[in-house]
Amino acid sequence: ARHVKGKAIADSDALDVLWAKREELDKLDMHPLVRRTLEQAFTIA
Repeated sequence: ARHVKGKAIADSDALDVLWAKREELDKLDMHPLVRRTLEQAFTIA
């Protein structure tokens, strides 16, 4: 995954964007399955 000034960019893999704020994740145009995985991770965390 690549990061620019501390923010995850769109092609980052799921594990590397887990730290990002929900608002930042909402700005990314993610594949629905990736989004669901992230949402599940937020629920677990």
